[in-house]
Amino acid sequence: MKQKNNKVAKSPLAKKIFVVGKVYDTAILTEKEIETSVQSDIDAWIGRDKVIFNIGITENRINLIFRRNVDYGMAKYDTEILDADAYMVCGIDSNKFRLPVMWYEPPLDYPYHFEQSVFKKCYKASALKLGADKVKWSKLEIGNHSLILRLK
Repeated sequence: MKQKNNKVAKSPLAKKIFVVGKVYDTAILTEKEIETSVQSDIDAWIGRDKVIFNIGITENRINLIFRRNVDYGMAKYDTEILDADAYMVCGIDSNKFRLPVMWYEPPLDYPYHFEQSVFKKCYKASALKLGADKVKWSKLEIGNHSLILRLK
């Protein structure tokens, strides 16, 4: 008798993730609940309709998607990140939040850009210190209209 190849549907990745100053547990909260909470924080901090946040969770990856219009100017968005984007993803200065492991910030409050590898290192270390699960892999995809942080 021939057996059928039954595919078992894989469940989405369950992980505690850090985004915009808070840690969210994807095993407890739905994508919509996380989106609503993060969007509310972004709207209160940056302004309504300035940034649209979405999250996508699959069995092996979590995608944090920030839709915004940002001119990267002279920065190379394939290897660098603007301070405004880094602050947005982490929630720095929202309700006076600071990262436990911070990258170097130049003095005088001028806009700046820095290496994505430095951002990812600080993000991963800070997420752990804040109670999120260890990030095994991450990738930034940055353009003028969106920033996507992919996590495993």
